[in-house]
Amino acid sequence: MNVRIELQGPAVSSDDLRSLRAWLVEEEDLRGRVREVQRAPDADSLGPTLEALQIIADPAAGVLTAALVTWLKNRTGTLKLVVRSESGASVELESSHARTVRAEEVGDLAERLSAMIEEEPEHADPDGPGRVAEVRSVRRGQAGANRE
Repeated sequence: MNVRIELQGPAVSSDDLRSLRAWLVEEEDLRGRVREVQRAPDADSLGPTLEALQIIADPAAGVLTAALVTWLKNRTGTLKLVVRSESGASVELESSHARTVRAEEVGDLAERLSAMIEEEPEHADPDGPGRVAEVRSVRRGQAGANRE
């Protein structure tokens, strides 16, 4: 199944999505699974604008989750990352919370993403459509296995 990843925030740009794409393709299990989604150019721009990433997430939900949390943890400023399935279910991660996530919470997040990807509503968050209220910290060495 495909998931769409969008970034939201006051200072988010296409460069942030390009940075995320570069980070994700460093993971062997995600190489060849990430593509850019562009929208038509605005009247005042010279070309299309990068608006999201499309990822073939199944069966790499755990790797995707760890990579997303680690990327967010290394960001400055505040931004929200939204992972949306084809069915419309979503999981949201905020950079301000990502800096303090524990390893076991990454496992929980991976399960939630996997459930969303597999479209199993019984695993959905009762507080919303897969919303992650709190994401805390993961050491770079644990989450981004091949990166130092």
